[in-house]
Amino acid sequence: MKYTVHVPVEQYGFISAEWEGDDPKASYEAYNAIAEAFKPAPVNSLPDKEFNAVVDEYLTKKTITNGQEAYEKMSPKQQDIIQAIKRSYQRLKK
Repeated sequence: MKYTVHVPVEQYGFISAEWEGDDPKASYEAYNAIAEAFKPAPVNSLPDKEFNAVVDEYLTKKTITNGQEAYEKMSPKQQDIIQAIKRSYQRLKK
């Protein structure tokens, strides 16, 4: 028997796989393996309460306790916000 699976990997794209075999479960397992391989990586993000505390601390002290650790846990958007504040401080120094 011939099996074909189509696994969506983006809005209008998919991966197609074909093989022959006697076990229909193999198609299910192949589908799951392909889908898992194309899952986007989880995005780090500080919870809102923690991020707000980091922003408040940075705005008042111009430093962040355990800054490197906190920065690594932030989402790209949260990191952009901190960088925008940092650039603002640099502009205001001039």
